[in-house]
Amino acid sequence: MKELDVSKLIKEKTKVEITQQKQQEYKLVYQGTIVPHRNHTLFEINPDTLEIKEAEYKRKDYIFNPNWKKGDKVNTHGDVIMQPGMAYVSAMNKENALKKFKKGSSGTKLDPTKIYLEL
Repeated sequence: MKELDVSKLIKEKTKVEITQQKQQEYKLVYQGTIVPHRNHTLFEINPDTLEIKEAEYKRKDYIFNPNWKKGDKVNTHGDVIMQPGMAYVSAMNKENALKKFKKGSSGTKLDPTKIYLEL
């Protein structure tokens, strides 16, 4: 007698895997505004080690300001690339940035408490 091969009788289902490559999604979240004084630099401070370095900016493709007049300074910086766990302070140099950080100030021109001098 001839033996039957069972593997030929049972049809195997082939596994088909479809992989789709997807670009990483970025979500912009508003965390606050720091308007630096003239000639100030935005510094990035690590609160744990107190390491200070200049903040990195995302480059803008174009600059549009409808209120621009001849002689106005052109803002070449884009949005700040914020690193998690870092603090940002506007100051003239690294020493002043550390002083402002320890005091709890961000060095912005705008008053965060909205208490302005009333005339």
